[in-house]
Amino acid sequence: MVQLPAYLKLSPKEINQKFNNIERLEKDRISKSLQSQQESQFTLINALHPSNRSKNRYSNVLPYDHTRVKISDYQKQSSNSTQDYINANHIELDQTHQYITTQAPILNTLTDFWQMIYQKSDRGEIVDIVMLTPLVEKGIEKSSKYWINDIGKRFKVSNDGSYQTDIVIECLNKNKIHNYLNLTEICLKVYDHTTNQLISSKRISHWHIINWGDFNKPQDWISIYELSKNIRQTLKSPDSANPLFIHCSAGVGRSGTFIVLDYLFNQPLDILLNDQDIIENTVLRLREQRLMMVQSPIQYQYLYDTIKDYILNNLSHKQKT
Repeated sequence: MVQLPAYLKLSPKEINQKFNNIERLEKDRISKSLQSQQESQFTLINALHPSNRSKNRYSNVLPYDHTRVKISDYQKQSSNSTQDYINANHIELDQTHQYITTQAPILNTLTDFWQMIYQKSDRGEIVDIVMLTPLVEKGIEKSSKYWINDIGKRFKVSNDGSYQTDIVIECLNKNKIHNYLNLTEICLKVYDHTTNQLISSKRISHWHIINWGDFNKPQDWISIYELSKNIRQTLKSPDSANPLFIHCSAGVGRSGTFIVLDYLFNQPLDILLNDQDIIENTVLRLREQRLMMVQSPIQYQYLYDTIKDYILNNLSHKQKT
């Protein structure tokens, strides 16, 4: 008889209470930050700057200052730091689970998005981007189309001279891995804006889950497990020590849910079988680095259901072998 840890025996009501406590803690944190910026590390100063507000897809989903991603190589420097802004945060759970979580690009941040991909992938030539939203959902745009999926087609990312480098992306290959998952292989080349000399080249795997709805959960957990496993295989290469780039629409709900599962799927089974609630602790850690991570009660409940099924599946397999 399998003995599940205490946190996986909680009722839906108890799990929902935990989620409400996480929400309450975050609201208190933000409230204190807005009241006294000097006494809080969870400030949103750059995100709320007037010059940056048009760069936020949603006015209420903003990156903390202490973990926000800063874009460098900007030519038009001024006395403030607002020009290095993008709605994205560094997320670190351990040395092998490092992420950059961002909102889906909007038209006026497409160039910034690709500059971020280039600048923050300086630890290897292989880059993985995980997209967890359809482009349009219920008639509402959830992401601008920032990549190309016509094999052989090239696209030069717009640059009005703000950056010292120009970026050109080319579609190398595309595959429908499952009915819910598309994989596009992209070559990213970086050129000097003045001399047009090639500076760098990256190979990007763009993983796109097309059927995960906003505020909702995937249809099953196997699809997320398979995606995590595939990505972790590519990250074993010495040329792929870069953070994993992840976005949904806002970059919090589906993105946070995926990160928690990607992290937990790669933990030893005895860690998951410990009575300490590793799901709650992981979500709390995420929310200290980007607000609203795992955004809805449905997504939070899904984490418990998934890890329970994952453990039972693993133990069943071990007993058979």
